Parts: sequence; structure tokens; C-alpha cells
Amino acid sequence: MKKIVSLLLIALMLCMCAAVSAKTELAPFESSGVRLEGYIVGNQGGAAINEWIGFYSDDLSSYDIYSSMDMTYGAAYYNGYVYGYLYGYDSSSVLHSEFYRISIATRIVEFIDGASAGGEFVYGMAYNYADNTMYALCNENNPYIASVDLATGALTRVVTVDTDTNDFGMCLGLQTFAIDSNGNFLALTFSATSARLVRINKTNGSLTSLVNTGLDTFYAQSMTYDHATNTIFWAHSDYSSSSKNGIYAINMNGYSITRLGTFETDLELTCLYAIDDYSEEPAETYTVTFVDGLTGSTISTVQVEAGRAATAPAAPVHEGYNFTGWDTDFSCVTEDLTVTALYEQIVTPTSLLGDVDCNGVVDMSDGSLLFSYMNG
Repeated sequence: MKKIVSLLLIALMLCMCAAVSAKTELAPFESSGVRLEGYIVGNQGGAAINEWIGFYSDDLSSYDIYSSMDMTYGAAYYNGYVYGYLYGYDSSSVLHSEFYRISIATRIVEFIDGASAGGEFVYGMAYNYADNTMYALCNENNPYIASVDLATGALTRVVTVDTDTNDFGMCLGLQTFAIDSNGNFLALTFSATSARLVRINKTNGSLTSLVNTGLDTFYAQSMTYDHATNTIFWAHSDYSSSSKNGIYAINMNGYSITRLGTFETDLELTCLYAIDDYSEEPAETYTVTFVDGLTGSTISTVQVEAGRAATAPAAPVHEGYNFTGWDTDFSCVTEDLTVTALYEQIVTPTSLLGDVDCNGVVDMSDGSLLFSYMNG
């Protein structure tokens, strides 16, 4: 009898341990008003939306829809811009992965000429404030983390993810990517039943399980870390259950999981990011003054962020002169500058007989020049 009771106690303890390790309870969400934005791939009805959406974590009933754009899965916010890569195949099965950035202030999409992921599939991005570097999660089949050059979009491999050796068995792949305030790489594992939030070792790529979410990651997923609240926000898609599809918050102090709700159209989101400007100082700016080199008057004055290029105005037109360029380089502004427009006089040939110096008159200077030439 004692043996049976002991076995029952052991079984009960194992069940309790399993329940604790899962940690799928819905805890109260303490934060409010975190601004989140992402890209709408489609909805549960299968319709492609391909637009950007913005909303607040405490009110999913209202949201803003921004302009449409071609398919994208990997993007992240930093210092007033969203950086990301396109994802899509053309009729020749060539993967397009052009690099872009979007101004939060204007919502203008800028494609940097020739910049791309080089045919790699980028499906997660995050900015690391611990080392001031943008990183990307690349290649679904053999995932790796790469640093991103924000000027060119070039990817530099940092670590290959070890999906075979970890503390919970084989991992079939990763679905999302985020970086916390301490610079830890985080992701959700691919699973048709219960994905795990994992930490990626930046040296050897090994995975450490932080929590078993109890939710699948079978469809497109996205997540981002909010520094102000120490919270992971997760855009979870589960077309088999409208009660599970939606936005979740994972409190990183204890890993409790809260479902915040869903949008009325059950939108499937990628490229989720929080606009928090964590530990960012206002961008230093410099004054660039463009001056007319002939009149000395100011053409225009512009404010430029440190390290960025100034946009030159149209140079004034002066009769009898050609504009030849500017006297100072302003492609990377690091101080206040005065940039002057340079001109050269247009010399009109003359047919006046004896006008050797072509100044329009015949005088003693023409004779001197002619004498010098004949006796030279």
C-alpha cells in the first residue's frame, strides 16, 4: 500500500513540475499603451493584405493602416526608421530581397540602390542596444544570425544556430527573433503544437529553453521586445482557432503569457516592432548653409543629422556663367558647413579683327600680345 501511495505521490509531483515548466497561465498584463506596428501578410480568410498596421497594446479595437508594400517578413525599428528586406520570387523563381528603410515620420519607403540580402531569406530582425548593431535571423532551413549594415543592407554571419544540440531535444527551426536589453538573442521554436521561447548562445548557437508557450507556431509569426516594460510582444497566428490567434505579451520576469486580444479581421502579422526609442539620445544635427558664390547670398539652410548627407538646392542661374559644382563635400556631415556654389564665366568667341585677347575691343593689350607671340 505504501508503495502505491509513493508512486501516486511521485506521479502527482511530476504532473506539478510539468505544469510549472509549461507556464501557460494568462497573467494580468500591467503595461499599457505600448506602440506596436507590423506588416499584414493576410487574414484568416486567405486574403493577401500587404499593408502596414499600427496599434497600441492596450487597445486592439482601433488601429491605423498605412500604405501597401511588397511582401516582407523581416524588419525592425531603430532611431526613427524601420529597416527591412523584401521577400518574394519572380516568374524566374529568383528570390528578391531588396533592402529598404521607412521613415516613421513620413511613412516614405526608400530602397537603397543595389542594397539587398543577396538572395537570403531574412525572416526576423532586431536592434541590439547593448552593442548598437542591427541583427537579422536568416535562412529557415539552416538558420543563422547576421549583423546588418544599415547603409548597404549587407549581411555578415555572426553565429549559426545549433538546432540539434540543446536542453530540450531537437529543434525543427526558429520562427521569430528579438533582442532584450542585455543583448540576449531570443526566438520562438517552430512547432505544430507548443513552441518554446529560447535564448540563442551568441558564441556557439546553442539554444536554451526559457518557457514552453503551449501555442503552435505553424503559421507566420513575429515578435519584438519592448525595453520599457521588459516584455516580449508576439503576433501569433493560428488559423485553426480564432480564440488563440492574436497578440500576446510574455512578461520576461517569470515568463507568464497574456493574450491581449485580436483584430476584428484576425490579421496575420510579420515584422512586429515596438517604437520605444530605448536609451536613444536625440540625434545630433548640424547646419548646412548653401551660398551663391557670385552674389554671396544664402540659397538655403538645412538641418542634417550627424553622419547623413545634406540635400543640395538648385544652384542659381546667372547669365554669362556656368555652374560647376559645390566647393565642399556634404555627403557625410559631421559639423556645421558653409557650401558655396562655384561658377565659371562663359567666354564668347569674337570675330573682331585684331582683338587678340577676345575682350571685344582692339586696344594696346592686343598689340602687346601679338608682339610677344611673334618674338616668342
